[in-house]
Amino acid sequence: MPKKRFRIPNRWAHALGSFLLSAWAFHSSSQAQNLEYALMSDFMPVTDASGRSLTMPWTGGLNSAQIGQAEVNGDDREDLVIYDRYARLVHTLIQTDSGLSWQPEFALPLLDRVESWVLFADVTGDGNADLLTAHPFGIQVYAYEKQPDGSVGWMHYPTALNEAYLQAESPNGLVNIQVSRADVIGIRDADGDGDQDLWVFNFSTGTTINYYRNTSVETTGTMGALTFQRETNFWGGLSDCGCGAVALDSIMCRPAAVEHAGGKSLTILAPNGATGPGILFGDELCEQPVWLDNTGNALAPQLQEQFLTDSLPSWQSLLFPAGYFLGQDTLVFSTNLSENPLRTVDFSHTLHRYTRQGSTWQRQEDNWLQQDMLDVGAEAAPTWADLDLDGDPDLLVAQAGLGDGLHIWWNEGSLDEPTLVQGPSYLPNAGLRNWKVWVADLTEDGKPEIIMAGRNPNSAAHIFFYAELNDAFEPINWVPWSFTLFNGENMDLADIDRDGLLEAVIGLPAGRIRLLENNGTNLEPEWEETESEFLGLGNDANRVFVRPVFGDVNADGEPDLLYTSQSGEVIWFSDINTPSIRTPQTLVDASGAPLEFPANTQISLIGWELGKPAYLCVGLPGGGIRWYRPLSEGPATEFPTWAVYPNPTAGRLSIRSAETAEYWLVTTQGKILEQGTLEAQAPVLLDLSALPEGLYAVQLVWADGRRQSRSVIKFP
Repeated sequence: MPKKRFRIPNRWAHALGSFLLSAWAFHSSSQAQNLEYALMSDFMPVTDASGRSLTMPWTGGLNSAQIGQAEVNGDDREDLVIYDRYARLVHTLIQTDSGLSWQPEFALPLLDRVESWVLFADVTGDGNADLLTAHPFGIQVYAYEKQPDGSVGWMHYPTALNEAYLQAESPNGLVNIQVSRADVIGIRDADGDGDQDLWVFNFSTGTTINYYRNTSVETTGTMGALTFQRETNFWGGLSDCGCGAVALDSIMCRPAAVEHAGGKSLTILAPNGATGPGILFGDELCEQPVWLDNTGNALAPQLQEQFLTDSLPSWQSLLFPAGYFLGQDTLVFSTNLSENPLRTVDFSHTLHRYTRQGSTWQRQEDNWLQQDMLDVGAEAAPTWADLDLDGDPDLLVAQAGLGDGLHIWWNEGSLDEPTLVQGPSYLPNAGLRNWKVWVADLTEDGKPEIIMAGRNPNSAAHIFFYAELNDAFEPINWVPWSFTLFNGENMDLADIDRDGLLEAVIGLPAGRIRLLENNGTNLEPEWEETESEFLGLGNDANRVFVRPVFGDVNADGEPDLLYTSQSGEVIWFSDINTPSIRTPQTLVDASGAPLEFPANTQISLIGWELGKPAYLCVGLPGGGIRWYRPLSEGPATEFPTWAVYPNPTAGRLSIRSAETAEYWLVTTQGKILEQGTLEAQAPVLLDLSALPEGLYAVQLVWADGRRQSRSVIKFP
């Protein structure tokens, strides 16, 4: 085995913690501690490529949006409540005088209520929308309830027939109103008596519709009883034969004609004058809905198939479409997919908004709400690096689905006042999906290279590339890079032993974490496994599909390891180079409860404030990003935290200190080249490009007289 040679520390590796803002450049004896974090509803401003400011950039993206309207913040105005079936997240968008505002705190009471699907409708008769969602035996109801302090709660609501879930009378006695967890049911007051009726595709076949008439008003005089009568299990004589093909007049589809009997979405069209409730439905393997008008009524429907071009002349293909009315004149379609195994859906354009134009509906956009978010598609994988060498970090986001694999936002603000502006997007190989991104100085010239990995949907392995940046900071000439990573595995890169060579850590589907060292160069690595169960993390059924991340979590200047898994919790090990303190800790919120994220979450660490724990930049399955700020303080240190980066450098050099200080850039002979004042947390950018290559020093002196120096390597 070739011996690893000592190298100048390569501080460009993405996973050197927090963009080197806490730079692993000093040592503290602090012990592992529980770190507290809080979700941020607002952070730095973001502008898209057209110059438009995004109104809610850090919402986390939207993929499969089940859209409801309900009053959630106690102001008696209906807000938008969206359950993302793909990401398994609830979003609350509050109606304000200036438009919709993402306020995630109002989603908290809903998080443990929603199962598989959600609808909002006033089923208890108090004038406020209640919540309907899945139950193991069908449908359960949570009633809107205004609390004494003015907040809104959601209380489990028993019906007259059953304490836990909805049931209906039928010719065979009392039956459960069973719903496939892949379906969206239809709900509307179809007979004008004030209570809500239900339409549900047959639980077993998925081809015919059961109609459950709400008999609460007739039998008890109040809507809140929630008693139902199953009027028919073959409503309208309709059979869905697959992807636009239907049979009417009680004619069953021939078995050979049925393409699929899976998930279905149902939207009930409002009765209009002499016509009864029509239906609009989609299928999980079909790209367009079926529109059926009804010239009869709810009990005696006369369904008429309507050509899609007559009702939706500007229809744009959307796999598994589900429709949602927002008032009388707005109809929004979203996909209802819960997964995307072949990565064939562009999840950044899955909310199609139509408005009524006379007798037809015209599409206005295909990325409603998504256009106001930083949303790259599916499973955002963020990382931060100073690509343009201007002293502040830029954002790179890879994504898993159809579309460009890499998106870049330039930081045109500063470290203390960052402002992101959307830049270019890249696709190193059109045949690959499930992209990941890292940044490292592979060529050891003080300039960053971008590393990307993408997987062929038809194979098990990822293919790695790297690209140097040209003078416009654009990647050029994607070149293969040596690394082996299989489907279901996740990895990160860092120079954790500070020898100038990257190490790699790989999380396996079964929960084990491997450590690989590099016996070659960063440009042409030779990988060798040195620990098959890094930090003692072997296979564990409670830790599957683990995603490890290197970084300085607690700002003690030493490398840590953080990981997430399907369990949702965030675990970290402090100072992984010191075996005696390798104790796992759980990141928690202000109440002490563990932070929990959806599966397939990718975390990037960045130290926005020197001397304080890293911020969590969380890439979500919905294709967007959320931010969590640390509530805990950093460790006590002998000197204030400060950083010099990139180091080595070919020209630009940033200096930053947690406290105000005077700085000097000097030669090894003591000649002063630059001097000035550093304001706390605000970096100063120096240009060393005219200096000859060699060794220099940066010295800081703080107000209390303490001083400290660091060496800087200048490349030619």
